[in-house]
Amino acid sequence: MDPLARKQMLLTRIALDRVELRFDMTRVRHAVSVPLLWRAFVGEDLGRALFSGAKTDGAGWLRVGLTLLRRYRLAATILASVVPVLRGRRIVRRVGLLGAFGVAAWFGWRAVRGRPASTR
Repeated sequence: MDPLARKQMLLTRIALDRVELRFDMTRVRHAVSVPLLWRAFVGEDLGRALFSGAKTDGAGWLRVGLTLLRRYRLAATILASVVPVLRGRRIVRRVGLLGAFGVAAWFGWRAVRGRPASTR
């Protein structure tokens, strides 16, 4: 093959690859947009229930709650262990204590997870 023709083919291929790369980058930017990430994290049912103008009945909220508990099994485990503690009279104080404990545990977990592997 003639070297000049080979060079032109390679330049054409590079130009086509750039166009394809731009198209792919546009698709990636669209895929990581906030609404799509929120829908993937929370789920479509909860987003519709919270942000649509329509009223959601009790069965709809129950379905959303069960979907979330199925999706986030750790949250279901924590909720199941917290419910017996909330029985009794001083519910507000207990909820505050549990909330403070949960926040402290969350920040502690984040601090431990954020350390470099050499310091563990």
